[in-house]
Amino acid sequence: METDTAGTAQAMRELAALLRVSASESVSRLLKAELSKETTLRAYQATDGRATQGQVAQRAGITQSTVSKLWQRWLSLGLAVEGQEGRAQALFAPEVYGVTLRSVRSTET
Repeated sequence: METDTAGTAQAMRELAALLRVSASESVSRLLKAELSKETTLRAYQATDGRATQGQVAQRAGITQSTVSKLWQRWLSLGLAVEGQEGRAQALFAPEVYGVTLRSVRSTET
């Protein structure tokens, strides 16, 4: 049985795009709630699937234990997936959903 790899790949891309559009508002609300502090946003931005908890902590100005808790939360909420060697990888670009350092700073003051 021959498979249509190109057709399957195209269908997967279309399905992913449909899911992004349909979940966009929910993702936006979730990111805004979860990344409401500058340090948390910086930690999420540094969560690239390669950085260790210690490296993310250093970049964000928080403790490694805080990063550990954030990763567990983001994994459970679907904001991240497990990357290499058990490290979390953020799934979304916060700025696409209006979550930027400027927007976070304006709500912190």
